[in-house]
Amino acid sequence: MLHFFNKINKQKTAVLSSKEEFGLLNEHRQCLPHFGKGDVKIISYDSWAIFSIQLQKCLYKQEAFNITTNSKCIVFNLDQKHEMEWSTSKNHTYKIKPQTGTFFNTIEKHFELNLTKPLNILIIELRDNYFDQGLFHPSLKQLIHAVFDEKDRLSFAISKRLSSFLEEINQSSKRGVCQLMFLNAKVFEVLSEITDDLETLTEGDALHPYQDQLDQIKELIDTKIHIQFSINELAKTVGLNTSYLKKYFKEAFNETIFEYATRKRIDYAKELLETSDLPISTISEKIGYQQSAHFSYAFKKNTGLTPNQYRKNFN
Repeated sequence: MLHFFNKINKQKTAVLSSKEEFGLLNEHRQCLPHFGKGDVKIISYDSWAIFSIQLQKCLYKQEAFNITTNSKCIVFNLDQKHEMEWSTSKNHTYKIKPQTGTFFNTIEKHFELNLTKPLNILIIELRDNYFDQGLFHPSLKQLIHAVFDEKDRLSFAISKRLSSFLEEINQSSKRGVCQLMFLNAKVFEVLSEITDDLETLTEGDALHPYQDQLDQIKELIDTKIHIQFSINELAKTVGLNTSYLKKYFKEAFNETIFEYATRKRIDYAKELLETSDLPISTISEKIGYQQSAHFSYAFKKNTGLTPNQYRKNFN
């Protein structure tokens, strides 16, 4: 996987910062104007690497790359609206829905990544020696390898808990040996959370009986984030009783409809605060708050910072 990022780094980005200590490489790059607008961050260690790509705009339609290692990757599409899409030399096209992850086994060596849409992805690369650590019980190692070796790629929704882990990885301010210990623990924590979710799904015997309707609710909230739907409106849309809708949604996703909608709005607000100079009042309207004060209150309640403080800290 490093081959792809090295190619982009050398030809299409400029170094903002690069430092290596305790065997841990931290590199932050910014896209050059002829390539697009966005950032690439790499944190690489002996047995794993973390890649973060945020592209708001790209002047290339696609980018071809070759895998030169036998590592395994977990790909997270953190974008709130856009699918991530890539095709292979075998004419297979894969799509990852917004707020979804998938396991990526490097058996297929050549890929083309679609760059016509904004990208907000995080990739955790696990090299072969990662699984040689003593913390992996043989049965756990077998389970994880089985997941990666599935013929049909296993995908999973990014849960609220998993999302918080990934955000901690993306925004960690730790450095040196403290960063190394922190990320070592977080990578294992992410892997543990995903495999636990997959085991729970398997033991629970597949999807919720009303999964299609529940997915429709999530899609409606995701695509019309500027509208604050009432439970009654959502229930009528999918033909469910309001009480059952609230019950089934909580059972399937481990959070209420209100919690999910708020999380998506706050996540989108963060994205706008990080990537645009839009006034707070405009961002407030875009995520469904008629009053900026209500938005600021909700944002601070969920992040501990006001929108202005968050933007200042990020910049």
